[in-house]
Amino acid sequence: MAWKTGSLQPAPVALPWPQYQKDSRHTGFAAEPIQGTALSSEFFPTNRAYNWPNPVYDGKTFIRYFVKSNATVNIRIFDLAGDLVTTISNPPGVGGLDNEVEWNAADVQSGIYFARIEANGASGSGVAVVKIAVVK
Repeated sequence: MAWKTGSLQPAPVALPWPQYQKDSRHTGFAAEPIQGTALSSEFFPTNRAYNWPNPVYDGKTFIRYFVKSNATVNIRIFDLAGDLVTTISNPPGVGGLDNEVEWNAADVQSGIYFARIEANGASGSGVAVVKIAVVK
């Protein structure tokens, strides 16, 4: 697939940079296929586990995580004292995608909470802890 993104009329004598629109005819045509790179080689990369929005102002937040292959996921929310606040049952664990689950924090007090995300699959397992601030 190719397209022309623009042209200069009249054509300049000297181009401002030699790679202008990719090829020598300045058409912007890219014939080579685009090569993708794997997002992560890990089964459950902890740097891809987070929640948004953080801090939580409106009583709900979304916990997002990535698993390389299909997995069974368990999410437990703890308060600062280490007491279990809630467990999120049967969140998605679809491989190769960023999975997301909503936590309704409307019934908890303002404070800091920790979401412990555990993923177990045929090709590996992993644990991530996400800090969640709730402000009311």
